[in-house]
Amino acid sequence: MKLRDKPRINPMYAGPEIVIPLERGEAVYVSDVFPNIDDIDISKDIELKISVKKKKRSLDANRYMWHLCGEIAMALHTTRNEVYIGAIKEAGVSELHLVMDEAVAAMIERWNQMGLGYIAEVAYKSQKNPGSTAVILWYGSSTYDTGEMSHLIDYVVGEARELGIETMTADELAELKAAWDNR
Repeated sequence: MKLRDKPRINPMYAGPEIVIPLERGEAVYVSDVFPNIDDIDISKDIELKISVKKKKRSLDANRYMWHLCGEIAMALHTTRNEVYIGAIKEAGVSELHLVMDEAVAAMIERWNQMGLGYIAEVAYKSQKNPGSTAVILWYGSSTYDTGEMSHLIDYVVGEARELGIETMTADELAELKAAWDNR
């Protein structure tokens, strides 16, 4: 669904209502966003989130990153999964969360089960908030947008070059990145 203009609040009705101006012909997609709109119980709290659509990374970029992880793994006599995990921890997307001490182990276990690139570790014990621990959560690359994936690929390319592994040229990498920017 594409917006024609910014959503706004219209105070002219019985109560303030939000108006979402759509491009011509886009109203038909409202039923995709709200498939059971007639069944919504408005007596209950409803949450609606609107966010900017991110460009997804291309499968070619993902494939190339995994190829390099395999090449690095052979050079280091390890697995490509270990190389990938190392890359995620060095150049991936992460967040720091403050967690009650008694919930840390369960949180780490649940996060680590979400997929290969989902890594959770204790960062430090909070001095400001007794009984709390800071936990760092890394996201798997399947959630990355083009900029985040580009950063991860640049890191893996750098690691490969340090080991003398042949990589794409700067122009080839730029072309690979441009391919997903133009999707």
